[in-house]
Amino acid sequence: MPNQQLELTRQASVSESIQIRTATSRDLACLPVIEKAAAKLFPPGRIPNPETTYPKELLEKSLSKELLFVAEISNEVVGFCTSTEIASYLHLDELSVHPDFGQRGIGRALTIRVLEESSLRRFVGVTLTTFSDLRWNAPFYRKLGFVDLSPTHLPRHVQAILEQEQAEGLLHRVGMVYSNGPDQQSQR
Repeated sequence: MPNQQLELTRQASVSESIQIRTATSRDLACLPVIEKAAAKLFPPGRIPNPETTYPKELLEKSLSKELLFVAEISNEVVGFCTSTEIASYLHLDELSVHPDFGQRGIGRALTIRVLEESSLRRFVGVTLTTFSDLRWNAPFYRKLGFVDLSPTHLPRHVQAILEQEQAEGLLHRVGMVYSNGPDQQSQR
């Protein structure tokens, strides 16, 4: 019991020091390291090439539009997410948290930052594609208010992304949508 209390106290103090901020160009160098470490959590074969990371030029584009966010603990970047503007949505392209800092609410905080940005910019909502069967994927996003839609009801850009992912060998994928509106705020 005392060890459990110590662990809870340690987690609480760490979570209090998490800072989510807009990325700077200085952050770009550490993002592939985080992404590769996070990719190791996936079952073998689920990610066709786990050494491939989100392209630097796309990270720079998100950075220029202030759509690249990082999570920091004690001045160390431990997670990030990047989004793009597509039609009337923000599309969450990538969310990665270094496994050494997992299970502390960092992924949730980064996702909420994207939801807030979508609302501030008056987008219809946020879209994403993710694995349907991994607990830290679709079930995680559902808890934040995202809903699965059948492919025919998804926005066209999500349908196209799912088709591209399937062509690249990604299986068990689902498109999800978070709609900005007054009823969604209470779900976070």
